[in-house]
Amino acid sequence: MAWLLSLPFGKFFHIIEQPASIGVTLYQTINQDVGPSQAQTPSAHCRRCGASLPSRQFVADLTATLADLGQHYALHDEYGRLEDHCPTCKRVLRGQAYYQLLGRRFL
Repeated sequence: MAWLLSLPFGKFFHIIEQPASIGVTLYQTINQDVGPSQAQTPSAHCRRCGASLPSRQFVADLTATLADLGQHYALHDEYGRLEDHCPTCKRVLRGQAYYQLLGRRFL
């Protein structure tokens, strides 16, 4: 019983986590938008760099889930929401915000 209770906090959680990550990949593949040539092409793009995101449906589901949890990541008007950015741009935006907040103390 103690092992089952400690499972989410230990390294054996990967036994459960890895198969679940396959479900996320499957979800992203299924929800990709279908173009006119019936080839699957993602139509959601990063607002900062233009890199492709998984799909519009994925971004919409992520936004809805965050709203249900009471988490709203609205940025300035020119940047939109945090969900509209790729992981690399999210890190860059976070770094820029920290630098603006701390100035020279950031480095």
